[in-house]
Amino acid sequence: MDDPETFVRVAPDCPVDRAVVPVVRGDRKPIHVLQYELLTESPYTLSHEDLIYEVHVRHKGVPPGDATRAELLSKSHPCLRASALPKK
Repeated sequence: MDDPETFVRVAPDCPVDRAVVPVVRGDRKPIHVLQYELLTESPYTLSHEDLIYEVHVRHKGVPPGDATRAELLSKSHPCLRASALPKK
């Protein structure tokens, strides 16, 4: 799942010419906002699995732990390209 040698670039069909910081609408933070916060708080430190786990714990409000992580990562997850975060 993790590939540290991957360079992510902007898609040619991206609708914006500059990055847009995601905003919260409503009471709960959406997943792409949590991803943005985690990635900007500590750039280049989280693996893809770490990001999925941290977002899951914060979004669902579940207690962190090895069992939670093992159960979560036993299932496949879409890559970050499927998130709303890299869309803008």
